[in-house]
Amino acid sequence: MAPRILDTNQLVNAWHRYRGGRPLEACTLADAREWGRRHAEEGDIVRPVVIEFLCKVKTDHERKLYEEFLRQFALADRGRVLPQDWDAAEDIARSIRKPRLPQTRGTTLKRFKERDLGDCLIAAICRRLGRDAKTDDQGFPKA
Repeated sequence: MAPRILDTNQLVNAWHRYRGGRPLEACTLADAREWGRRHAEEGDIVRPVVIEFLCKVKTDHERKLYEEFLRQFALADRGRVLPQDWDAAEDIARSIRKPRLPQTRGTTLKRFKERDLGDCLIAAICRRLGRDAKTDDQGFPKA
C-alpha cells in the first residue's frame, strides 16, 4: 500500500510537537532534519503542501529550518502540478457537501472548515496519484 499524502496540518502539528515549545533560535538544522526524518515515516507530501508550509515562515532562520524539515519527505508528485490537477481542483471546489458536525452534548459545535484552494489542489493530486490524504481538517475534500 502506498503511503498516504500528508496534509499541511500534519506537518504543522508535528513541527510543534517535536519542537516542544523551544524557541526557534534554539533549534538547529540538525533538529529540523531529525524531526523531518521521524515524521516522514507517516507519509509523503506534494508541492502544494510544501508551499502552504513555507507560507508560515516569519524569519530567515525559520525558513532554513522549515526547508531542512521538508527535505526529509518524499515528494509524491515530483513537484509537478499538472493541468488536470487544476481541473480536478476546480471540480472539487464546485462540489457542495453538507458539513458533518460532531454530535456534542452541552458544548458548542466547531465550525465546518470551508474548502480552500490548497485543500482542493492537494485532494486533486491525491486523486491523480491514487493515494489517500492524512489530515485533521473536518472539511478536507475527498479525493
